Amino acid sequence: MADTAALLREGRVVESGPVDRLVADPHSALGNALLPDRPVSPNRQGLGTWRLTYQGQSVPTDWLTRLGADHGLDVHVLSATVEEIAGRAAGRATVAVGHDRADELTSALAGWGIHAEPVPPERIPPADEPARSAPVREAVTEAVA
Repeated sequence: MADTAALLREGRVVESGPVDRLVADPHSALGNALLPDRPVSPNRQGLGTWRLTYQGQSVPTDWLTRLGADHGLDVHVLSATVEEIAGRAAGRATVAVGHDRADELTSALAGWGIHAEPVPPERIPPADEPARSAPVREAVTEAVA
């Protein structure tokens, strides 16, 4: 994989940077194209859905276990992908957690270098449909250098 990447639109660079920083930015169209979300398993009734993005230099590999053991959180993994980019873990996950535990979830994850943002129900595609937003589809079809 390249160390840096650029997104071109109509011959102009609209986004560029080191790959590890791009994939750590949950709002980067290019980062989302390079490390896309995976299809999501059906959500559990009464739970909130969260999109997680690794942002820290050393996200603990046991963060899921620690959410349960240290915080008593019952976390449902709906999709996930983790790989090494530029010598560090890069990952995205979609999880479901009880609505009443959202503050505890986001606080614990932030302490480990994981960004969490809620996913509105209407933005959760079924498991048989790729989980890509419009900007990501555009980025995939544009030139990546």
